[in-house]
Amino acid sequence: MICAYEALPEDRFVVVILGTPSGPRELHTTPIHRYDEALAFAQKYAQFMEHPITLLPITAREYIDRNRDELTRLWDRLSPEARANAVAAYEGRLQ
Repeated sequence: MICAYEALPEDRFVVVILGTPSGPRELHTTPIHRYDEALAFAQKYAQFMEHPITLLPITAREYIDRNRDELTRLWDRLSPEARANAVAAYEGRLQ
């Protein structure tokens, strides 16, 4: 069984969630432009699964909220130059 939620215009990622006997487990998150690939994966493997595979589109804010600790650790490991470039890219100043 596949539970595939429709992506909204503001969605930027899709979370692939596998149902397990102990409850849902996130397999991975991928950019929303790869939604069709995630759906193809679900269609290929759903027949072998006892529990549903869920495709959950999320916004960038939801992605940050779900991954805040990991993103903070990554940010802390960046060099000052890499941080400056990331901020410049975000603000549209990176040439």
